[in-house]
Amino acid sequence: MKQLIWVCAATLALATATAGAAPAAKSTTPAATAKPSTAKKSSARKKTAVATPAPAPVPPPPAPAAEAPARNRISLRAAFGYGEYHVEAPSFSVDDHAKVPLYGVGIAYSRTLTPTVTPFADLGIEYSDISDANSARADFVRTDVAATVGARLFDIVAPFVGYRLAWQDPNKAFDDDIWQEHGWYLGAAAGSFALGPRLNLGASAAYNWNRVAPDAALFLKPFNYRGYSAKLRLGLSGTPHALELRYQEFSGDLSPGFDLTESYALAVYVFNWSGWRF
Repeated sequence: MKQLIWVCAATLALATATAGAAPAAKSTTPAATAKPSTAKKSSARKKTAVATPAPAPVPPPPAPAAEAPARNRISLRAAFGYGEYHVEAPSFSVDDHAKVPLYGVGIAYSRTLTPTVTPFADLGIEYSDISDANSARADFVRTDVAATVGARLFDIVAPFVGYRLAWQDPNKAFDDDIWQEHGWYLGAAAGSFALGPRLNLGASAAYNWNRVAPDAALFLKPFNYRGYSAKLRLGLSGTPHALELRYQEFSGDLSPGFDLTESYALAVYVFNWSGWRF
C-alpha cells in the first residue's frame, strides 16, 4: 500500500513539472526568431548607406589671370650743361669763343608693340646763354625746340627723324632779332650697352638740314645751314642719372664770300624720370 502511494506521488510531481516548463519554451522560441530579423534590418541599412552616391567634389576657384605687362611709358627729363661755343667766319676774320650754360626739359612717350619693336616720340626744349663781352657775335641767347619720332629695334638700335625750330636773339628766349632757324634731321641711336654692373653706354648721331631766315635788319637772305650732331651717353644703371658729351656743328654761306660756322661742345647732366607706365 505504501509503495502504491509513493508511485502516485512521483507521477503527480512529474506531471506538474512538465506542465510548468512548457510556457518557458514557448516564450524562448519567439525571442530566438526575432534576433535574425534585427540582423537583417541592420544589414539592409548598411547596404543602403553603401549604395548612396558620394556628393560631387567642389572645383577649386579659378586662378586670377596674370596681369599684362605695361606697354606704354611716359618719361620726363631735365638737363643742365656747360661747354664752349665757337663761331668762325674767315672772310671777316671772325674767330670767337664763348662759354655756354645750357638748360633743358623734355617729355617722351613710348609704346611696346612687340618684344623687338618700341616706337617712341620725344619733345625737348633747350635754352643756351652764349655770352662773351668781347664779341658781339658770341653774345646772344638761343632757344631750341625739337620734336622726334622713331622706333627702338631689338633693344639695340633706334633710327629716328625729327624737326627743329630755333631762335637766336640778343636777350630773349623764343625771339628772333638775330635769326630763326628750322629744318629736318635724320639719325640713329645705339645702346645702351652694359659697362660692368653699374654703368651703361649709348651713342647717337644725326645730320641736320637747317634753313636760316635772318632778321630783315641784317639785310641777309635766307640760306642753308646744314650740319651734324653727335652724342655719347654714360648712364648709371638702375638710376635716372646720366652724363652726356655733345657736339654740334653747322655751317653755311650767309652771302657770297661770307662763310659762317658755329659749333657747340657741351657736357650735360641729365635726370630722366620714367614716371608713368600703363
